[in-house]
Amino acid sequence: MVLRYARVPYELHFSDDPLGDISPDGIATGILGQVQNDEYDLVCARAVMSPRRRDYFKFSFPSQYEVTQVFMIRDDSLPVFLDSFLFRPFSTNVWVALLIMLFILVLLYTLFRFFEFRGAETRTKMGEYRLLTSSTTQIPVCPYEYYDRCDRIFEEIFAKYPPIIGSYQKLAQDEFVRKHPYPLVAFAWLPGHRITSEYSTLTDRQFHSHTVDLHYDPIYPPVSIQQLPTKTAFTLRQLSVIFYVLLGALGISLLALVVEINFSYLKLQLGRPTKMRAAGRLLPLWVEWWLAISSILCTIDIIYTTFRPYTNRGGYLEKLFEPWNIYADVDLRYAEWDDLVTMATGRVMAIEVVMNLVTLILARRESRHTVLLAFTTSAFVFWKTFWYMVLYIRQPEGTREYIRPGTGWLAEFIVFWVADGFWCAVPLAVMVALWNRLARHEYEFVSTKDLA
Repeated sequence: MVLRYARVPYELHFSDDPLGDISPDGIATGILGQVQNDEYDLVCARAVMSPRRRDYFKFSFPSQYEVTQVFMIRDDSLPVFLDSFLFRPFSTNVWVALLIMLFILVLLYTLFRFFEFRGAETRTKMGEYRLLTSSTTQIPVCPYEYYDRCDRIFEEIFAKYPPIIGSYQKLAQDEFVRKHPYPLVAFAWLPGHRITSEYSTLTDRQFHSHTVDLHYDPIYPPVSIQQLPTKTAFTLRQLSVIFYVLLGALGISLLALVVEINFSYLKLQLGRPTKMRAAGRLLPLWVEWWLAISSILCTIDIIYTTFRPYTNRGGYLEKLFEPWNIYADVDLRYAEWDDLVTMATGRVMAIEVVMNLVTLILARRESRHTVLLAFTTSAFVFWKTFWYMVLYIRQPEGTREYIRPGTGWLAEFIVFWVADGFWCAVPLAVMVALWNRLARHEYEFVSTKDLA
């Protein structure tokens, strides 16, 4: 395109030859040799202007303004990461069971960390790997302080540990990986938006170009291994066990709570003696059902946002949270594991779940605080959901749109506006149903003298 606008005649050739390298005597091979021999005037290739190439070529300029050298490690023994977890009891009938479960979990956590936790950086540095590279001459770029000895260092390594020849993309092939007794390490030069492999480990060696100069000089900050999220804890197998234990405890607790609500309702309908007030239930049955069901859904929502990215599309818990991933296909805030808004609403939602369950417990005990707490938690849910929806209405120009581009209006309306609107409408209906019961007694005992 540049040559076309400059009106310079040119011929475009596509070469299947390798990029090549420069020997110690200054003779280049491959495409580099063709440029050195004036067979080509200009070459566009995936390469870095290393110190050796700089001595033999006059000009270079990157097509990407930021690239990162990426080492990809395939090792199932490396730990994965969990940011945090939430665990709440749900009914008075299962307090003892939950306390026992909590004790077992604390014991498991202690044993897991004592026997398996070693630290990701230490285990990665101390591990034994095999380099997966396209050829023995294709080696990672070394920092300047080691560049003169780089080839010799790798020759010594290859003499003892021969590299595996193949493309770095073979790391995604399970059959290929299982053939080798040691974990494989590959590297590639990729722009930031292409670093999507679950096996990628960044080395912080970023190359920046802020000005047009004769050469594109790489900068080597100190190397530090990073993996995201940054907090370490458990392996995938341990995480799976913890998740299913918590999910099972949640299911048993909520099932007991739902059975209790229905049993009390049936006793009231059959006219058997109950602890209910003569005037009827403290809360309408549909309100109790809403508090119980919304507590279940909110708890699952908390688990989904807390366990991201494992619950997102492509995560190993994806199938368990398909309805939430359908929603995340429209609302990008739920699809991003590091989204601050959904992280904050998840923590607030945990308080709402606790308040809902305390309300149901107080209703069973006919506490005078039941109606007030039910109104308060419904107001919290209404306000939080309404605030969240307002974030998507008439956004200022230049701010990021979090509705996925290309989403049809019908999908956006049903998945986002109807779903979130329902979570506003029902709490508002609860507030309306309880409003008069909160205000009635106040007006009965207020004198006209007090209003003067």
